[in-house]
Amino acid sequence: MLDTFNFWLATGFGLGLAPVAPGTFGSLIGLPLAWWLLGRSTGQQAVIIALMLVAAVPVCHIAAWHYDGLDHGSIVADEYVAFPLAVLARISHEEGSMRKEEAA
Repeated sequence: MLDTFNFWLATGFGLGLAPVAPGTFGSLIGLPLAWWLLGRSTGQQAVIIALMLVAAVPVCHIAAWHYDGLDHGSIVADEYVAFPLAVLARISHEEGSMRKEEAA
């Protein structure tokens, strides 16, 4: 049961099993995650992203065992968990740039 659940988490609920560009399709799960996180405070965003990143490590590690220790293309949990981090970092950077322009 846990192996099956871990498999679905690792493969992005099956999106990582796409025959072409599995990482790209798997990272699509990051879009609603990023959107959901945008409604949270910066502190909450940091804690949630940290927890997701910490949880993704064993999920990907266990899934890699099933592929003889390889980071198989269908393992996309690292992609969809890191996607919101990239989106929020970009938004934060843009907000910081706008503040600098206003101050000048």
